[in-house]
Amino acid sequence: MNLTEEEKEKMLNEHKGLLHKFAKRYFQAGKKVGYEYDDLLMIAAQGLLRALKEYDETKSNKSTYISIWIVSYLQKAIGKARQNDFIPFSSLESDEDDEFSNSLIDHLHFIDDEDVMDEFEDALARADIPDRVKKMLRMYYVEKMTLREIARELGISREAIRANMKKYVHKLYKILNG
Repeated sequence: MNLTEEEKEKMLNEHKGLLHKFAKRYFQAGKKVGYEYDDLLMIAAQGLLRALKEYDETKSNKSTYISIWIVSYLQKAIGKARQNDFIPFSSLESDEDDEFSNSLIDHLHFIDDEDVMDEFEDALARADIPDRVKKMLRMYYVEKMTLREIARELGISREAIRANMKKYVHKLYKILNG
């Protein structure tokens, strides 16, 4: 089911209670790995939108289907963070941008939406960031590689990757949210 922006907004508002229910349910587990309540709410919303996109009314109950997708997105996000394969960009927050933790870029690792990825690629192309760091960001967000895999391929430490991402992430934020 392809939804317009207005329809997406309407669906998010209609299911706000369900989003809060699951964000609350996963808050303690999410908090242990660095997620704030709003982060979990945003991840739950992405699960809802994915469920609506994939939903086939001939095959299952809509609320059950939506719940399964929301839980799946939350569990995947928390599980990735536990493995330390995901760096929430809010933990890399630049001193220049206090609003950074609310950015959509925080959740790119869990989104398979081509439009969002195209926007990310466009921002990456326009950003004044060294090619090596662009490659790291692309490997992480587009190719969905873990820090360990990137480190192995580039021959540098995970900490070096984390430091490079932290140094340049505010430039991407400004382009994506500018």
